[in-house]
Parts: sequence; structure tokens; C-alpha cells
Amino acid sequence: YTTHYGGRPRIDLAIAQSLKGLDSRNHLYSFVPTIPTQHLLVTPNAVVVIDPRPFIGQVIHKGGKWSRPLSLKGLWDRFSDGGLGNPTVEAKRDAAAVEFVLRERLGDDVAKAIVVLPIIVCTNPRLDLQLDDPEVPVVRLADLRGAIRKLREGGRLTSDVQRQITQAFQWGTQSS
Repeated sequence: YTTHYGGRPRIDLAIAQSLKGLDSRNHLYSFVPTIPTQHLLVTPNAVVVIDPRPFIGQVIHKGGKWSRPLSLKGLWDRFSDGGLGNPTVEAKRDAAAVEFVLRERLGDDVAKAIVVLPIIVCTNPRLDLQLDDPEVPVVRLADLRGAIRKLREGGRLTSDVQRQITQAFQWGTQSS
């Protein structure tokens, strides 16, 4: 609960605030129990899995690996934000889980037309991030809206497919 609701501002509210200005065709879902990821955005072009990371200090992404420099400060940062893990692998895994849910709830024919994209969002403005050709897009929270607007993969989803996606992700509409 601390990672979900303990930060200031809360991560779901910070993401919603950073997406302010997108039109009403975009639907943000945060912490919905029936969705296999914490934050999901349905856009007119794709379904975007948002993977927020509260990293602090210096973080290096090189060759598909995430690391911190070996220093006393780097050691402190490892304990302060819960460790790096591998955000690329975790974001891809979450996107695959969302694709599975879409196939399950909408059928293979409809799900084939939907592009699911992961994006890693660094939420701490004090992060010193060094990126080297990441497989999954990595943006700062302040740049999230611009990154979403630039999405062009998958073309345009029809309004009917968008409506079906939105209904599939509504909390409380699925039978247990």
C-alpha cells in the first residue's frame, strides 16, 4: 500500500495529472483488480501499459541491463527506492499479460487488431538517467503526455473496438 498510496503525490494522481490535456477518447485505469497491471491507458491508437518507477539518484541503462554506479550514494539509493529490478522485462511481461486478457475477453479476432505497448515512466524528477537505446520507451513523468501523443503504432482503433476494450476493463463487469 505504501508504494501505491504513500508517495506525495500519489502515483495514480501524478500519472493522471501528467496526462491532463489528452482528449476524452483516452481512458486511464489505475489499480483495477481485474487488470493485470497497475496502470493502463486506452488510447485511440493502442493500449499502453504504464510502468512507473520511483528511481532516485543515478540509473544507467546499457545493453538491456539496468544498474547503478558503485558508490556509497549508489548503495544508499538501492535501499531507498526498492531496487531496480529489470524494468524492461517487467514492462514487457505486463504488456503480454494485458494482451492475454484482451484475447480472453474480446476473442482472438478483435485482440489481433489491438496493439499493446509498454512504457516505463520515471516518476522522480531528481533522477539522473543515462539511456542507451532502450527496447521499451523510457520517459519522465513530465514527458508522458507528449510520448502518448506521438504514438502512431497500430494505426487507428475503431470506435467500436475502443468501446469493447473500455467495457472489458471496467471494474465489476467481469464474472468471477
